[in-house]
Amino acid sequence: MGNFAAHVLPGSTFILLGMWWFINTLRTYRNTGSHTHRNCFGGRIESFLKIFVCVGGICAEINSAQFTLMPSVEEPNGNDWQHVTMYLLFLTTAVYDLIADRYGGLWEKVSHLFYVLAFVGEAGLFYGHLHGRAVLDVQCHLLVAYSGFLTGGVLVLCYFYPTCVVTSSLYHSLVISHGFWFLETGFILLSPINLGVWKMDSDEHAMMTNVFFCWTYLTIVGAMTIICRFMWRGFRVANHQGQNQFLLSEMN
Repeated sequence: MGNFAAHVLPGSTFILLGMWWFINTLRTYRNTGSHTHRNCFGGRIESFLKIFVCVGGICAEINSAQFTLMPSVEEPNGNDWQHVTMYLLFLTTAVYDLIADRYGGLWEKVSHLFYVLAFVGEAGLFYGHLHGRAVLDVQCHLLVAYSGFLTGGVLVLCYFYPTCVVTSSLYHSLVISHGFWFLETGFILLSPINLGVWKMDSDEHAMMTNVFFCWTYLTIVGAMTIICRFMWRGFRVANHQGQNQFLLSEMN
């Protein structure tokens, strides 16, 4: 992930999946009055999309670095191994999603636990990704790590409370936030447009990343609230029209 495009790929994927899961959750709850965390899953198409993204990310990482099993001072490729491992973690979730979609039952629980492992594992790798970096670089990666740990924690709640729309929506908001912070980290550290705004060794600029991270999450929650409001309003209008048509047909 040594360039801006390498941050766009996982970032945009997290954003799209988070929005897709959130809208699916709302639609299912609106139409049936019930919800399980598994309802947000988009089926085999989603799984193959994740496999495509992860394999593409792994190939890009391999192509951009010369790998040796044990990095050395002459060939410092530890970062590349960590990036590949992050993609492998989420590639595993896609594989288990396909198995769960085919067999259901216990495999759905196994698939859920692998999502927890993927986010926590990714966060742990990012937390160990900080050696020898400037203060701004460290803070950006720490926020990604904290986001991953928190997302994994909420996923544990979803495992024990699979019918709770609130915990599922919280999980979706964190996934979207995770994706946006990937993009923002790319802009801060590796922006294709050199604005000369960010100073890598500035403590003040490192503190501002915390502010932007919070603003980003609040914006996401606000947008999700608006989406929820419009979906519910549309449902009430459609339900009212359906009742009127039913009454007219009875009268005739």
